[in-house]
Amino acid sequence: MKVNWLEVKRKSFHILAGIIIVLLLHFEILDLIALFILLGIAIVISIIAKFYPTSFFKWFLEHLDREKDINRFPGRGSITFLIGIILALLLFEKDIALAAILIMVIGDAVSPLVGMHFAKTKHILNKRKFVEGSIAGIIASFLAASIFVSFPEAFLAAFIGMLVEAIEFNYFQDSILDDNITIPVFAGLTIYLLRLLYN
Repeated sequence: MKVNWLEVKRKSFHILAGIIIVLLLHFEILDLIALFILLGIAIVISIIAKFYPTSFFKWFLEHLDREKDINRFPGRGSITFLIGIILALLLFEKDIALAAILIMVIGDAVSPLVGMHFAKTKHILNKRKFVEGSIAGIIASFLAASIFVSFPEAFLAAFIGMLVEAIEFNYFQDSILDDNITIPVFAGLTIYLLRLLYN
């Protein structure tokens, strides 16, 4: 088995950053204003890296960004990551938002890593993804989300989140609506609708 070290580094950073943000939000050390400031900083860094590359930004991106994104949209993952978190917090109650964010953070990291390194069964919704990866993502993100919401809510939200992760939402030409945005929105919406039905 050949290990894709770039993806391992990217997804490890994804998990670490996500867990830190969730903890800071949970303990009310971080708020929406701070997240908007972080998003603004990320956008500025992206512009600098695109048009005025410096050694630090170049080194950082080469270790944590895909080559196609470095050339077209540096730091795309970090920007969409923050947008997804902000949307979850704007749209849902805090417990739902934190659960939805964890589904994105954990599921979106575990699913591709398991898929690319251990899986063999192609996903019916996306030939580039694997069933085993989705199952691993569901289990891991369900366990994470259940810290903030009930087991049924966490499981169904994790299932929907990983279903969304497998689907590519095409818009404009070759661009894809990033799953850092779609996963927390759909996962949070799932919990919200469940509560409307059963509360």
